Amino acid sequence: MVECNRNALGNCSEAEGANTTASGATSHAEGIDTEASGISAHAEGSSTIAAGEASHAQGYRNHSIGGSSHAEGSTTQSIGLASHSEGYDTVAVGEASHAEGSGSQAIGTAHHMPKGFKLKQAVLFHMQRDLHQEL
Repeated sequence: MVECNRNALGNCSEAEGANTTASGATSHAEGIDTEASGISAHAEGSSTIAAGEASHAQGYRNHSIGGSSHAEGSTTQSIGLASHSEGYDTVAVGEASHAEGSGSQAIGTAHHMPKGFKLKQAVLFHMQRDLHQEL
């Protein structure tokens, strides 16, 4: 028999799958090795963590840390408040930022990194934009 190890610890929380923990009030963890520790957080998939209040992590090895943040895909991280990361190996750090594609990082407030952009490209893009605005 396989040990499921489901832990619904928060008030009105639900844990389903294997090695799942729902410790935030009204949180929901499902899949394998998922953790929903934020209030009303939702973690699904494999090795995902939804730690921010009303955060959502789905896919594989995603972390949704900021409140109302959303991480989806594979190895993505949404750290800023209301941030959104999607794709592969993306990071949304800024408040209300959005990183998508592969290897993208959205680091400023309300910053959007389109698919295919890398951090070096983003820095050059913003330096050019700032220079243009000064002129």
